[in-house]
Amino acid sequence: MSEEVCYGTCLFLINLLSAIMVVSALAQQKFETDIIKTSAGDLKITFIGHGTLMFSLGGKVIHVDPYSDVADYASLPKADLILLTHEHRITSISKP
Repeated sequence: MSEEVCYGTCLFLINLLSAIMVVSALAQQKFETDIIKTSAGDLKITFIGHGTLMFSLGGKVIHVDPYSDVADYASLPKADLILLTHEHRITSISKP
């Protein structure tokens, strides 16, 4: 086997393993959450990553700066409101 073929095969395997690790990490999403008691009920604040938050209060969900590189939004509660504070390369907003 030539050196170029070995190099290409190694790069392919490294990329494949990296992709598997990312998918595995997203499948096991565990996010840090704080709960603040309010007169309207418990406000649940979830840190998704990279400045991305999710607020839950009274059965409503707000996503702040959803960013698909840090979470699989298909597995998170659907947003009632989406707030964008700045632009991301890829912002994950799905149509209702």
